[in-house]
Amino acid sequence: MEPLQPARRANGEHTRFHTAHMAANLRRIFYTFVWIIALVSSSRTRIYPPNEAPPKFTKIPTDQIGVSGGVASFVCQATGNPKPTVYWNKKGKKVNSQRIETIEFDEGAGAVLRIQPLRAPRDENIYECVARNSEGEVSVTAKLAIIREDL
Repeated sequence: MEPLQPARRANGEHTRFHTAHMAANLRRIFYTFVWIIALVSSSRTRIYPPNEAPPKFTKIPTDQIGVSGGVASFVCQATGNPKPTVYWNKKGKKVNSQRIETIEFDEGAGAVLRIQPLRAPRDENIYECVARNSEGEVSVTAKLAIIREDL
């Protein structure tokens, strides 16, 4: 198949109509490319996919003072997309003890840390709540101090 040839006069020159028509088509093509480039450039400034977000705390634990033999509870909750997983650390390691209970809520996006019975100095520490999803990780800490009854 042969490419289309522009209309020519008998002397071989392009007609004015055809030249103007070609110029208009070239302008349309140019502006289409400019529009496509602008669209692609602006879309690169967005985070893909646009609905994903790193974790952000909606509830943070507060420092507490407990009484030896009593109970302490810390609450932590986060939001994000995908929904983050929340867990607790003590001294940089996941909390793991028979006296320390972790209760998850909001499909794992929230967690309560419950310590019972409190014992000083074993439970006196800084506890860390960590929220993690595929977009990132955030953490917040709370301190537990314990008053001994025998003093």
